[in-house]
Amino acid sequence: MGKNLESLPIDENGNGERLRTLTFDIADAAMLYHAAMIATTTVGMGGGGKAEERMRYYKSKFLEACPAGHKHFKREEDIANIAIVMMDADQCTIQRIKEYSRSPKQSFEIKIGNKKWDNWNLTEEDVGEVIACLKEIAPLTCEITELETKVESKW
Repeated sequence: MGKNLESLPIDENGNGERLRTLTFDIADAAMLYHAAMIATTTVGMGGGGKAEERMRYYKSKFLEACPAGHKHFKREEDIANIAIVMMDADQCTIQRIKEYSRSPKQSFEIKIGNKKWDNWNLTEEDVGEVIACLKEIAPLTCEITELETKVESKW
């Protein structure tokens, strides 16, 4: 018989004396999801039983909370770092970069002040999701500006 890969939701019945609320920034959701993935594996390696199923539940909740496009960043903490830098910035720019004009794949470069984040080999839709992510995490005081697409080769 194989390992049970189900998740075990928390029991919300009763008067709630064991329930707690955790408030977190949406920009931290991808980082928390990654931490929950590691914790699920750790609990499973220790023969965690039902606790492993419970960790799968928490992992799924953090995944649900992740902003659109979170998977297109190089590291889980990138979104959190971008959101933190945005708090003191007036503008965040994002630029699509193509190797040549008809290239089906593209890259992006995000700049806020002297900080940069990028990723490569994405589809146009992927980069659109990155832009949606930036808009979702940006404070009202930081404008998201999409620069004209940069084409690196004329051929």
